[in-house]
Amino acid sequence: MTALPPAPLPQTVAPLPYEAIHHYLRRLANANHLTVTQLSNLIHVRRPPGHAGRGFGEQTRERLAAATGQPLDRITRLYWGPGPDDRDAFGRRQPYGHGLRPACRRCAARHGLLDPVPCKLPDHYMICRRHRLWIGPSIRNPASQLDLADIPELARSQRRQERLLRDHARAVVAGTHHHASQIWRSRILRRPTLTPLQRHRLDILARNGAAIPLMVDTKLLGHDMVNSLAVRIAIYPEVVRLTELLLDLRGESRWAWIWNRRR
Repeated sequence: MTALPPAPLPQTVAPLPYEAIHHYLRRLANANHLTVTQLSNLIHVRRPPGHAGRGFGEQTRERLAAATGQPLDRITRLYWGPGPDDRDAFGRRQPYGHGLRPACRRCAARHGLLDPVPCKLPDHYMICRRHRLWIGPSIRNPASQLDLADIPELARSQRRQERLLRDHARAVVAGTHHHASQIWRSRILRRPTLTPLQRHRLDILARNGAAIPLMVDTKLLGHDMVNSLAVRIAIYPEVVRLTELLLDLRGESRWAWIWNRRR
């Protein structure tokens, strides 16, 4: 027998895009002075937060939308997978396990949220378009989301990467981007210099609070320095351009192979 739609809750809260469902339910429960278990029973969520996403079906999404008064597409955009409070094999909490990372701190502040909001953002989301903050996959603390307003080419590079995703399979773009990043970092290790434009970006990041690797003139010292957040941001536009070039070469090689097979 199908359960009746739940009655609207006295208080609703708007979800952030890609916010972890378990975090959203906790916020919703707090707003209505309920425990998460009480809220789950009220809207008939069969599996309580903390479990993997099993049990969160389409009917659950519809019931949550009815209870909160939020549009169904907004509820569907939540991340319905494993929760941020899952534990590893040793029982340790993993606040940002399963690919979760904090939402843009300024987006969260617009919703009145001062604590980190765990989200499952797409892998290619490196920069918040609205607030020009770096929100890449390596970020685990909102305070590390550096301001990029003075480096507009970074946002342009993300838009270029999104165009690549429209033209190529997501897995192909992700693999090629990873390969391009490795090429650039290997280049810096072999010939430890940055381009003047990359060094200029590092100077801007330093003014905005980034921890800049120890340098002698433009030289980077050591493998850890090349993998630092500041350097990864500084070379991001070149990595995206190289990704585009490699994808073009891959396409040309593929068509050449097809042409030769037809001859």
